[in-house]
Amino acid sequence: MKYQVSDFYFLSSAVGLKARTVEAAYESMCTFIGYPVSMPCLLHAIRGLVAGGFVKVEPDQGHVISATTPLTITPEGQKLAAISPVQKLFGEYKAHQKNEARFCSMERPEVSEDCLTADRVSFDACITRLIRAGDISLPAFDISDAEGGYLKLTVHHPNDGWNGLNDGDRDEDESDPDAAALSYSASVTGTEEQIKAGIRDLIATAHALVTEPPRARKVALHGADRSLLLSLAHASNEQGLVTFRMTVAQIRFNRLRFLGKRDSDLDYAQCGDPIFIHEMTSTEGFAFFDVLANMLARPDLLTEEDFYRLSVIHQKTYNRFTQ
Repeated sequence: MKYQVSDFYFLSSAVGLKARTVEAAYESMCTFIGYPVSMPCLLHAIRGLVAGGFVKVEPDQGHVISATTPLTITPEGQKLAAISPVQKLFGEYKAHQKNEARFCSMERPEVSEDCLTADRVSFDACITRLIRAGDISLPAFDISDAEGGYLKLTVHHPNDGWNGLNDGDRDEDESDPDAAALSYSASVTGTEEQIKAGIRDLIATAHALVTEPPRARKVALHGADRSLLLSLAHASNEQGLVTFRMTVAQIRFNRLRFLGKRDSDLDYAQCGDPIFIHEMTSTEGFAFFDVLANMLARPDLLTEEDFYRLSVIHQKTYNRFTQ
């Protein structure tokens, strides 16, 4: 497995700020991505960077990373992410892009997931501060742990209210599997395999949107409790402008028939009224902001193919949104 862009975001944030604590680099990383960086994503980055010899940390109790954990950048890490005065003369953006491409071409050492853990609560104040300042927003796709070893995948509209991180069943009445969700969010709760299948289809669809000729796409997200249908297509809004629209609805009948289906295979899925409609500027925006950043939140759930497709999405969209 190669290093991911999220790993580089942490390293470059640490180098750029000359960060002395994990929190300083974490806050800059969140601001750059635009969403709260999940603990699995943060740990994936730190574990890989420590194993590669690019940063050093002094965890509490021998293995727990908290906001105040001391962070040291090694000469090797500095060399990979720093932008020299000469490089700045030719363009800081190009230098950053070159450093990132070189870093993401490197093989990531095999690392045990038990070597470091995170004290999530210690980072909550940082996230709250960034949200209140408007520096970050709610992710379009939020993956969280649920009771009984299940996972919960929530789809959010940008206008959805949010009072914290993964704060339980805040978005809908789960006592009735056919109950209508509230206006601006919907979720499915299921086994790891069910949620991973939805993640895989989202990534594959975003990949197709930026690498293939434009056409309407459909993705089904299945859980043990219900199934959601995401319809993705260009449409004209009330002002007559063409936008990229995601319509979220619940599959009402024979939902198991549509397991593993995508695109035209979902045309006959019978759905209720739309739970919400989210209009975006482009397919590239959906792929970059809603899929790339959000799916990297749980690297522990991704396959090598997922990582490859995410890297292609990054290559196809990065220049458009970061210059």
